[in-house]
Amino acid sequence: MRHRIGPAHDYITATIAFRSGVRGTVSFLSVTPFHGRIAVFGDKGWVELVSEGNVDQGLPTLFTHCTGTGVPRIHHSYPANDAVLLNFEAWSDAVTQGGAYPFTHSELLENIKLFGGLCCTNRLADARRLTA
Repeated sequence: MRHRIGPAHDYITATIAFRSGVRGTVSFLSVTPFHGRIAVFGDKGWVELVSEGNVDQGLPTLFTHCTGTGVPRIHHSYPANDAVLLNFEAWSDAVTQGGAYPFTHSELLENIKLFGGLCCTNRLADARRLTA
């Protein structure tokens, strides 16, 4: 008998407060139907990215930008790509050919710190305050 992981066990969400005062949320549900959403909220508007499918499904990511009440929202649809593969290729080019890598050392460390905090919080099943 095959055990199926339920949505409640394959879901992650995080609320992030940046030094600038901007707030963000990240939510992902990896089981079918896949859902991925990143939203960032500031004092001059907000931005949302919604992935309509996991990388292997070839579905687009939708971008919405809102700059104020009553102002038309900007919408774009971006075709699917394998962001993990693209990142590995950029890293490989930087290491082997001296090309530019799109993330600074500081950005990489902050991303690792955030990811580590999310993993720790998930393992302990509690909420944590992470500071950068």
